[in-house]
Amino acid sequence: MSAPAEAKRITCAVCQGYLGTLVGTSGVYRITNRITGDFYIGSTKDAVRRWKEHRAAFRSNRHANRHIQNSWNKHGEDAFIFTLEEDACVDCLLPAEQSHLDRYAPSFNIAPEARCPGPRFRSIEHRRKIGAAVKAALAGRPGHLHTAESRQKISASNAGKVRTEAARLKMQERRIGVPLSESAKLKLSVYWVGRVFSDEHRKKLAAARLGQKFTDEQRQRMSEQRKGKPGRPISEETKEKIRAKAIGRTKSPETRAKIGAASRERRHSDETKRRIGESLRSGRYAK
Repeated sequence: MSAPAEAKRITCAVCQGYLGTLVGTSGVYRITNRITGDFYIGSTKDAVRRWKEHRAAFRSNRHANRHIQNSWNKHGEDAFIFTLEEDACVDCLLPAEQSHLDRYAPSFNIAPEARCPGPRFRSIEHRRKIGAAVKAALAGRPGHLHTAESRQKISASNAGKVRTEAARLKMQERRIGVPLSESAKLKLSVYWVGRVFSDEHRKKLAAARLGQKFTDEQRQRMSEQRKGKPGRPISEETKEKIRAKAIGRTKSPETRAKIGAASRERRHSDETKRRIGESLRSGRYAK
């Protein structure tokens, strides 16, 4: 058994602060390909753990840096060595790493600046561009589509999940201006056919639409979409509710003028005229 390594007093190379007696606790490291001479520079709080993380990613071919990953795949694990270049305390890691990046310009590093690892926050426009690029790259390749089993798992994982109001607003913003494909519209149409809402759900929908004002452009678009399509059947109970609400309601002169203008342009079919006549003769307008 070899003798234990002699303890060494280590200080930060940047601020000269005391780090302890364990060599290589934190600092700037280098991963070098001994065959090509290319290397990567990074910084870490724990050099031993960081090298284990790098090796695990390399061995499973999932390292985020594809340059060094491809070099690892080509030359093998034995071609790479890990060395600690400079000891530094946690607060000085990024300045120390940046100093090495500026001095050596390592070929394996993608970003020229040192930064803390963490999630990158991209703008909505940036995310849309990424999505469009991925869809274009995967066009015609059915392999990227989720299987029925995969979709079922995703649906089960999202079931019962309650999102915050901020999360809902973000989801709405992402969908603004994103046109639906014809296949997506057809799927939505099939999904909603015959769907029965609970009374509580209807009340929530009514409350959400209360006071909603459509622009003239929206009304025109809705009108164009309804032309030539049969109306949705209305139950007798719903008709009675509509009649009860209409009784005693006074329409403004502007509303009456719009109704009159729309009626003059409308051409009723013979069947519709017959129904209107029967309604007038036998309904509440009969004398």
